[in-house]
Amino acid sequence: MLILFFYGNNFCANKDSLNAKTKIVIAKVADKEITLDDFISRSEYTIRPRYCKGNTGIDKKIILNSLIAEKLLAIQSDIQGKLVQNPTFNDLMIGRKEQKMRMLLSYYEGDAKVKLDTNKIKKAFSLAGRSYKIEFFNIRDAELSQKLYKKYSRSGSAFQKIFGNLSDKDSIYIKEIGWASKETKKIHQALFSAKLKKNQMVGPINIDDSTNIFIKIDGWDDKVVITEKDVAERWNDVEEKLALDKADSIYDKFVLGVMSNKKLSFNPDVFKKVAKLLAPFYLNPKKEAESEFLNLEYNRGIETSDNHKLGDSFDEIKNEALFTVDGKIWTVSDFEKMVNTHPLVLRKSDFKNKFAKRLRNAIADLVRDKYLTDIAYKRGYNNNEIVKHYEQTWSDASIAFFQKLEYLQQVDVKEKKEMEIIENYLNPIIEPMLKKYSDQIEINVEEFNKINLTRIDMFTTQEQVPYPVYVPAFPQLTDYNKLDYGKKMDASAVQK
Repeated sequence: MLILFFYGNNFCANKDSLNAKTKIVIAKVADKEITLDDFISRSEYTIRPRYCKGNTGIDKKIILNSLIAEKLLAIQSDIQGKLVQNPTFNDLMIGRKEQKMRMLLSYYEGDAKVKLDTNKIKKAFSLAGRSYKIEFFNIRDAELSQKLYKKYSRSGSAFQKIFGNLSDKDSIYIKEIGWASKETKKIHQALFSAKLKKNQMVGPINIDDSTNIFIKIDGWDDKVVITEKDVAERWNDVEEKLALDKADSIYDKFVLGVMSNKKLSFNPDVFKKVAKLLAPFYLNPKKEAESEFLNLEYNRGIETSDNHKLGDSFDEIKNEALFTVDGKIWTVSDFEKMVNTHPLVLRKSDFKNKFAKRLRNAIADLVRDKYLTDIAYKRGYNNNEIVKHYEQTWSDASIAFFQKLEYLQQVDVKEKKEMEIIENYLNPIIEPMLKKYSDQIEINVEEFNKINLTRIDMFTTQEQVPYPVYVPAFPQLTDYNKLDYGKKMDASAVQK
């Protein structure tokens, strides 16, 4: 199984869907739509069950029937009312919607404004086949790293002399880094912005508060592309990466502009109390993402907010001021309400720091996202078709999942295997439902037949966002493999 983690908000598949001028609708179930993007993402970015893991016509029919069944369960479910009255469910839906709104904001204020210089693409292309062999070490003290650099930078053996002045280091690390290596942007830019020389020292590269890296170039290999196909692929790869980096840079400047002159000031005594209460929730070991995802009983798709619902923990201090931003006082109660829809995200780069500092940074990110969300609301992104569809997809998946769970709790399925549950308990419900609602179902047969899928298992997440799971899990509802219901979609409804 391949577990893929896509960092930050710039998940390229999502950006492609934001950029799409037209959407292809594969099926309509009453007033609900299943788009091509839905079909691909629910099949490719989650782990498909064995009974539809391939790319045959039968596999694709099972997938489509499962997605349609999910919509039907959501439509006729009597559990929707219960969920709507559940504060946790509502918080999750609001939080996911607002995360999508911020991603739309980052697209319009970043990706949509990118204009690449062809000369820069050519320059990057000339280095894209290079794979550097490097030595490196890290200094936590930024001031010390600068002092040592000024003292030894002109020396031919600066790298070794700087390292020799660090009594807490006992080894130099060795690594090979290519154009496609998953390194931080600063390291990638330092190595691939210009041609480097053998034995050249690069750095110090300031990654964050605790990471200042010195690099020495030991050598490199160059992979030359010859065929037109290889040249085109490398050019596209370089262009895509440069565009993503440029988009990040443009958006970062936008965010800095939004947050300029906004000072975050903590109430030290109250902050200490909050940190003490929050520490057990964020420092206790959590299950690995893969283990969580493979928990079939959980259906791998519905997130809960139990990890950030603190119950009565804050009651004694809920009316006390936790921090002030831009002249506005945030009480502990205000903070808790915000966390209910926007779980705190501890920065990966902060893992070496004490919890108090990590918490301050997480709260700063929370406040930043609040301002960005407000801008997104002012622009009407909550009514954007992409955002509404995304929210509807998660809502339908959640309702269908809990409807399935409620039904299976009424029958004895303990210790029964997955296929036995589907064939003996779920198919007898789903198959008649497909026929019953046949007149409300339309299928875009032409576009459906064009779909090609891989057989690679992918659990796709985004990092450093409140809700990391990219799409709901595959709906394990049926293995019905016929399309003998519904009607062919009208050609005028194929694309919008």
